[in-house]
Amino acid sequence: MLKPINTAIGLFCLLAATGASAERIWPDNKFECQVVSSSGARGLVSLQTYTRQDARRGVIGLNAVTDKDNVEEAASVVQCIDLKKGERFRDLAFQSWRDSLEE
Repeated sequence: MLKPINTAIGLFCLLAATGASAERIWPDNKFECQVVSSSGARGLVSLQTYTRQDARRGVIGLNAVTDKDNVEEAASVVQCIDLKKGERFRDLAFQSWRDSLEE
């Protein structure tokens, strides 16, 4: 027969292990994607994911801020950049508009 103290310690360890495994680990890679919205406007979507390929796949259907100051659904991807690597968009006009959002 188990002593009450051992049972309590075992239960605590089981609960602690279960809680630790339930925590979600978020990727720390930050990407921004230039997209074309459902209305055809150029837009920007920021997201956290593991790889550029994940960003390109995951951005479709997300809300994008457009260069017309609307929020619309992203319909297709033009380019995704890795912010941690300091990448910039090839489209200089789009990059300039994106930079103006920080001001």
